[in-house]
Amino acid sequence: MKKTGRFVFVAAAAVIAPVFAGNDSAQSFRMAQKAFDSAQYRDAIKYLNDCQRDSLFYKLRGISFHRLKIADSAAIYLREAFLLGEKDDNTLITLSETLIWLGDTKDADAILEMVKNKNGIAYLKVLAEKLTQEKQFRDAVKVYDAILSISPDAGDVTEERAKTLAWNKDFREAEKSYSAVIGNHKYPQSLQQRCLVSRAQVYSWEKDFDRAGKDIAAALGTDPKDISALLLKAQICSWKGDYKAAKKIYSSILQIDPANKDALYYIEKLSWAE
Repeated sequence: MKKTGRFVFVAAAAVIAPVFAGNDSAQSFRMAQKAFDSAQYRDAIKYLNDCQRDSLFYKLRGISFHRLKIADSAAIYLREAFLLGEKDDNTLITLSETLIWLGDTKDADAILEMVKNKNGIAYLKVLAEKLTQEKQFRDAVKVYDAILSISPDAGDVTEERAKTLAWNKDFREAEKSYSAVIGNHKYPQSLQQRCLVSRAQVYSWEKDFDRAGKDIAAALGTDPKDISALLLKAQICSWKGDYKAAKKIYSSILQIDPANKDALYYIEKLSWAE
């Protein structure tokens, strides 16, 4: 047995499940593939329950969990796919990213090194993500720049580049990257909304509460229930010493999402504020 980081390479027997064969299994796999292609990942996982447990089963199930951002389950199934011989670039890249989400950059790097096409955008995105996780922010930005030279309209990459710049405290450049997305109609409204709130957060880190407030107001004008915008608005109120207003905002968040952990935590801390 070889163990590196938190990812363990063992014989392919970690997931115990019955094996199905025959027409029913093949039909279920076709239905799972169709659901996956339609981005119905939970349905894909359900249909796979009746499929033969071979390398393609583990691969499709693992990638489905990955698309749903369920990292622990994704890692289990993608590991089995890998051990059963699924070592195409898509499987390797997806497994590597899953390991990054789990904080295992050492094994993520080892898996990523096996990728054949190291000029592809999918590979470069995960490489940048790994570098960011390792706090190698400048190198990560260089990789994002390389992606944007290939695909200038990749709004999600521009967003990640801006985040990385902000974490590196390069606030002005981060603001420019976010601004390139905001108000640009070639990008989805959901992406513009996220970038608007993120730019407000950068302004708040610079203690420029006026500009932060304007961006938050614009975001809430589009979506009054934007929890990220409301949380940031409450945080700014606390920074400015207006604890009563902050508490009121946290209460409004809990009306939208009663289980919101951030709102529950901060409203308890502000229980004294009247």
